[in-house]
Amino acid sequence: PLDGIVVSGSSSLDTASLTGESNLRDVDVNDEVISGVVNTSGVLLIRTTKEFAQSTVSRILNIIEENNETKSKQEKFITKFSHYYTPTVVTLAIIVAVIVSILTGDINEGIYRACTFLVISCPCALVISIPLSFFAGIGGLSMHGIMLKGANFVEKIAGIRTIVFDKTGTLTTGQFAVNRLLDSSDDEKLLKLAAYAESYSNHPIAKAIQNSYQNEVDQTKISDMQEIAGRGISITLENHQVLVGNYKMMKENNVDCKQYTEPGTYVYVAEDGIFLGCILLKDTVKQDAANAIHNLNKNHACMMVSGDAKEICQEVG
Repeated sequence: PLDGIVVSGSSSLDTASLTGESNLRDVDVNDEVISGVVNTSGVLLIRTTKEFAQSTVSRILNIIEENNETKSKQEKFITKFSHYYTPTVVTLAIIVAVIVSILTGDINEGIYRACTFLVISCPCALVISIPLSFFAGIGGLSMHGIMLKGANFVEKIAGIRTIVFDKTGTLTTGQFAVNRLLDSSDDEKLLKLAAYAESYSNHPIAKAIQNSYQNEVDQTKISDMQEIAGRGISITLENHQVLVGNYKMMKENNVDCKQYTEPGTYVYVAEDGIFLGCILLKDTVKQDAANAIHNLNKNHACMMVSGDAKEICQEVG
């Protein structure tokens, strides 16, 4: 829950919960790490640089807590109205009690009439229902992953004419899937070697490759498995050295291959120092995204904002 700087170790961090981006962020010594991210591989020793009150997670929690402090126009009106209404009603009730007691000569009757007046005049339905409706609205939105910074924004939702979407994790699943294989002479072998190498990993990319392979992995054939944080995995499979990782891993092991520039995440595969091909992984579009956008377009203008390349955004549509 604290921000800090990496003192030793290297790893890949899942920042989707904070940034919405599906691509993992590789960190090494002296890199900054913010609270709220998930360490997917490797062991990190981190020196904290901020107290909890100033950490990223704490600031997000403060935004949620401040929601109740920002009131809508209706809530402000009701609060101001109650400041004058309540003492006025109490004063009138006292007057009713005095007048009725004098006219009837019965104090009990005067008190009874005053209490009746107070009950009838009580604005509970008005004073309670309006703040409660806003509170319920904010709570309902938060359950669906939508965070408002105050009740005043609930009022503005009805007047929205343009909706802007983030791409990753909103229109897309934020999960990797194999898009295609590049420069491969044997697709089945390429996927097999990658799946075997990734079989011990819980990395999202590893899961995507294993799902694409769709065959059972016999881990008894694997030996000398080594996971290199920020690079990839090295294994010995049936007396052959297999390297599965990024471009840096290939170059560091003198594997002759080219660096791909098309937007996406690449997994390079080599056997005994020979490059066998590359696996391109990309984020997948949510199944209900197209239908949701189609319905919204009937009454709203929809736009998409993303830090990804133009080509990736066009694939989403």
